[in-house]
Amino acid sequence: MKITLVNPHYEEPRVLRFLGLPSIPLGFGCVAASLECAGHDVEVIDAFGEKLTTERTIERLREAAPDVTGISCVTCNVDIGRRIAEAAKQFSMVVMGGTHPSLIPESVADACDVVVIGEGEESFPELLSGKPRRAIRGIAFREGGHLVGTPSRPQIADLDSVPFPARHLFPMDRYKQFGEMSLATMMTSRGCPMRCSYCTISRLYPSWRGRSPENVVDEMELLIRDYHVKGISLVDEDFLYDLDRAEAICERILTRRLKFWWGMQTRADRLPDLSFLRRMKKAGCEFALFGIESVSEQTMKDLNRHLSIAAIRRAFRVCRDAGMRTAGSAILGFPGETEADALATVAFVQELDPDYVFFGVPTPFPGTKFHLDCQANGWIKETDLLKYTIMSPIVETQSISLVDAQRILHRAYRSFYFRPWYLIRRLCHELSRLDWHTLCGFMKWSLASFFDTHRW
Repeated sequence: MKITLVNPHYEEPRVLRFLGLPSIPLGFGCVAASLECAGHDVEVIDAFGEKLTTERTIERLREAAPDVTGISCVTCNVDIGRRIAEAAKQFSMVVMGGTHPSLIPESVADACDVVVIGEGEESFPELLSGKPRRAIRGIAFREGGHLVGTPSRPQIADLDSVPFPARHLFPMDRYKQFGEMSLATMMTSRGCPMRCSYCTISRLYPSWRGRSPENVVDEMELLIRDYHVKGISLVDEDFLYDLDRAEAICERILTRRLKFWWGMQTRADRLPDLSFLRRMKKAGCEFALFGIESVSEQTMKDLNRHLSIAAIRRAFRVCRDAGMRTAGSAILGFPGETEADALATVAFVQELDPDYVFFGVPTPFPGTKFHLDCQANGWIKETDLLKYTIMSPIVETQSISLVDAQRILHRAYRSFYFRPWYLIRRLCHELSRLDWHTLCGFMKWSLASFFDTHRW
């Protein structure tokens, strides 16, 4: 069959355009690869990566004239995905999947023919095999005016069986940082066993599963050889969940003498000792991202996020001692917090002094416990899903209004990034690893972000 997969566009908040890492949607790429392995003719339209309007995306779909259209959505682009699906139903079968449709299948079932729930690498090819829909696990569809959901499909236990993302189907020349540096993202594990109330991942994929070290490093080598990447960002929810596996990955990188830098994300209390981190650094790990979220102990308890301030402080200190750069993420103004609490979190982040920081506002993604709590308390004041990007205020409490939340967020970014010495320090850190063309791109990017935050 001829299949066209669509990753819909959405209006990315300007701060994420500066701080985010341009990359292909990895799960989407794995589904594309699985469909190719099943013998289908697959095309990808990455409307987000190519910055295509909804109208142009639909035009491209009509030109492609596929037998099946697959659309992957998150919350902030699900309404755009619905519009594309409704247009595509006129000339093809439409299948929708992704985080939001998986958690709330009824929100898209009327716009498409089938909803794939959870991982699609097995469900989607099986759906196209001619097997009766009711015999396929992990899907939902409309039948006789009712929503039919089949039994859930077990999560894929052997992630080595999943083919590498079909990057050859994507416009890889567009995924560069600073306009010049070829970077890539990888996912070496799936799922998260934590139960943070605001997280969609732990709700959808509650068990952690890791790829084998050999399989992980095979993909790294492929990225360096075929796509000439200089850096790889590991986007696992928790790369260090299995320390033995992480160490084995580092050993294989060193054994194969692969030359690239990489970064990872983990929980602050998962961080091992300094000697372990130095071995990671030797293997090319230059960057670590930690979720800080809030300095309020009560907030952390309410969110079921059991992480101490002492552990966060230690994580940043040990990474710095190992010669690794750091980034942190924090959410300002959770329900129950005052403006003073939010600003205390900002002050704590500045005390930690990471190289980069991502500030956001509380976002109750449908399907999470946090959404149910906000809904029950009447805190949700913004229902336009296009604004569910973590950068637009959604909830309002007696202590913090929508206007207050936006002002606090802007103040946080200004206070951290609008510092002349910060730009100088950042430039000094990048000088040692950037060639001339990339360095020029970095300077352009840095100056643009500096003046953009100033305009706030």
